[in-house]
Amino acid sequence: MGRQRLLRQDGFISIPVAPDKYIISDEYADYLIEVAVHEFLHVIDDMYEISGDSSFYNPDEMEKWTNYTRPYDYYKWILRNWPTEKWFTLEYGFNVQVREGKYLVNISSTISLQENRTINIQGNITPPVPGLKIRLYISLDNETWLLLQETNISQGGNFEFNIKLLVFGIIRLKLTVPETEKVAYMEKELHPIYIKSQQEVRLTELIESLENKLKSAEIKIAELEDKYDRLAKDYEALKINYRELEKSYEEIKEKCVPIETRDIENIIERQRLIIFILSALVTILIIVITFLLIRVKIRK
Repeated sequence: MGRQRLLRQDGFISIPVAPDKYIISDEYADYLIEVAVHEFLHVIDDMYEISGDSSFYNPDEMEKWTNYTRPYDYYKWILRNWPTEKWFTLEYGFNVQVREGKYLVNISSTISLQENRTINIQGNITPPVPGLKIRLYISLDNETWLLLQETNISQGGNFEFNIKLLVFGIIRLKLTVPETEKVAYMEKELHPIYIKSQQEVRLTELIESLENKLKSAEIKIAELEDKYDRLAKDYEALKINYRELEKSYEEIKEKCVPIETRDIENIIERQRLIIFILSALVTILIIVITFLLIRVKIRK
């Protein structure tokens, strides 16, 4: 059967060796081997369960999956039918080194500088020994180290630090696991972080502001260049239209018949004469009509 023990991630199987009621024999030895395989398959099943995969075949469910009557045949069927690629997805167990009877843990971590000069450190310790502490130290000269914070790792071995620093310059940090009865001392120096002073922050902000303005100016210049290109194209089109109109004007000019100045004067004189004659006729007509109206009134 699977069981969590010292590291909360290991397991063991329990098999009777020589109970009094059975006679030691080859047949009984075969039975013990069968029991060992059966319990070992239970351990594998539990390992997959912890890894998040509950599809491994339970060694107690022979009748559910097969028609076999002999457990050995069922166990062979399990191992032959279990997909090969799934053996590589089993996330379980750790390679643990031991020094002088104590475990050597492995510290993995990431560090990032957040806003407001806050440093975030996240990581994991393997194997995740219960109750283990982890400490964070700081140094400005790489010689003197001061303790900043201490925390307990979670059941899964995870830890996190969030610290806000008022100092500036190159900051060196390291993580340490203190020595316990079962775990040896371990430390890991993190990658140095450079924290800017207030003057550097303001200068950086000013540079960023100027860079943004420069980018905006470059965009506007590109827009103006685009407009200039469009206007230049429109100007060329207007020049072409003007040439065509000029050509049309010359053609019309060539087709027109020139008129002499004297001819124009004669035409004007004739038009004046016609207007004079018409005016005289209209005047005579008015006199005649008036005269007739007077005679009509006299007769009455």
